[in-house]
Amino acid sequence: MFRPAPASVASLLRLVLSILFLVVSGPRSAPATSPEGIRYRIAVIDVFGDPAGADDASQSRLVAAGATDLDGDGVRENIFHGDLVRLYVGAPGTETVPFGVSDGPDAKRDILTRLGEIRARRRDGERLDAVVFCWESSTLISAIADTLDPADRELYQAIVQGWGRTDTGWRLTAAIIGELEALAADGVIVVTIAGNSGPRWVNTYTFARGVIVVGAAEPDADGEWATRNPLIDTWAQSRYAVRLVELPDRPGYGYDINEDGTVDIDLRRGSSWFRRFGSPRDTRRVLQGTSFAAPTALRGLLARGLAADAD
Repeated sequence: MFRPAPASVASLLRLVLSILFLVVSGPRSAPATSPEGIRYRIAVIDVFGDPAGADDASQSRLVAAGATDLDGDGVRENIFHGDLVRLYVGAPGTETVPFGVSDGPDAKRDILTRLGEIRARRRDGERLDAVVFCWESSTLISAIADTLDPADRELYQAIVQGWGRTDTGWRLTAAIIGELEALAADGVIVVTIAGNSGPRWVNTYTFARGVIVVGAAEPDADGEWATRNPLIDTWAQSRYAVRLVELPDRPGYGYDINEDGTVDIDLRRGSSWFRRFGSPRDTRRVLQGTSFAAPTALRGLLARGLAADAD
């Protein structure tokens, strides 16, 4: 499903060692008791919908917030970016913990607050083993360097900090980079995205040392969207076909979003067509982006840890 980037073998080794550390000794912030059957707790920083409010949100707000149209009927569902990320990273033996942020101009401030909250909750003994951070703050590579080198992350951070002296957005970006780096240094597995802006761009959040950067495994022959640079540590599937499948235990249907043939989102939550007309609607939607590659990569790596734990 994913493969290491040749330029980043050391970073991938660091991630594997982090997994082994958790398997052998448990997370450093683990309390005396944990929910039965839960081996890893994963913090997801993102925008989330309200499962109970599928019919309530206005289309204008859903469109503005980037909510998805899962059934392809032209009507957005109350399913947001973070809801999808949670589904891609979730697996037996894991628990996802949402840390919601706004979808507007205060998003970076919210992200910074949430990262600080994660660190505070860990200090208080709450178990949070990993963070999935599928956000982008990108600039042209040429604004940073001729070519990128993982060894020069500290230099790249200094450039962003310099921009932040006169620009609030970049000041917040620099602070977020610092928080991501601090979590990684504290033993948290932090995973972020390479980005979806194209090969000439770099997601500046990938300047954080110790953070695992995931790129899209699929080819982007036209160079239209996939960010590819030496800061990427590993690659994973980023393109998924959404399909209508039948529920195995009773008559009915739902949508499979990760191509495993099972229902991930039921019709009541995932289809405005079903809510309006009472019938299932097939779809040929495709979800694509490194926001789906990052949780896919983390899910696979944690699954290896769970398997090792079972042995």
